[in-house]
Amino acid sequence: MVSICLVIFVLTTLTGTGFGLPNPPKDGYGVEELSWKVEVFPGQAHHVLNGTIQQVYNKAIEINPGFQLKPNSALNKREDVSPLEKRDQLTNYYCNNFPFANCEPIIDGINYLSTVPGEPVNGPGPGNCGQVSCSWDSAIWWCNDNPTTYTLDGFGDIAYVASIVLQNCGVCNGVISYVAGQQFTAQDWNVIVRDGSC
Repeated sequence: MVSICLVIFVLTTLTGTGFGLPNPPKDGYGVEELSWKVEVFPGQAHHVLNGTIQQVYNKAIEINPGFQLKPNSALNKREDVSPLEKRDQLTNYYCNNFPFANCEPIIDGINYLSTVPGEPVNGPGPGNCGQVSCSWDSAIWWCNDNPTTYTLDGFGDIAYVASIVLQNCGVCNGVISYVAGQQFTAQDWNVIVRDGSC
């Protein structure tokens, strides 16, 4: 069985909800379709696949049934920034401002994103969003509020901020499981956790 990793991540700007794009996470926000450059077969040309991390994985399996997502966590590791320092970069957050997602798929999405290699890129904002994870009708969005294209150091940054939304806005005790919220950062990007269509 072949083990390969996702290599690069880019976002291509597409506005509106056509082309099978999900509805914007919030009124007045734009939607970007995520495009991932994936080495589906080892040593061969990369395929460009669109969608969330889950959709990209499924498409890669359709092309190569032996494909395995083998994330390289070293590419996302940021030894120079502690969780406390990242926490200092967080600003306002809002809870229960969207329809609720289920905690378990959000936790799975956070776990995926915290190890996926590559640097997320999002087109000019404000309110320019890409859905990075969606499963069981529960989605994680990354939104850029900068007036120019913005690049993060790694998907771990999105995972970290989504985990803060889960911590501050989620009720995830096994019997009751729901979360909805939005966490902003001092760098003018934010993460939304809410229901999704997937």
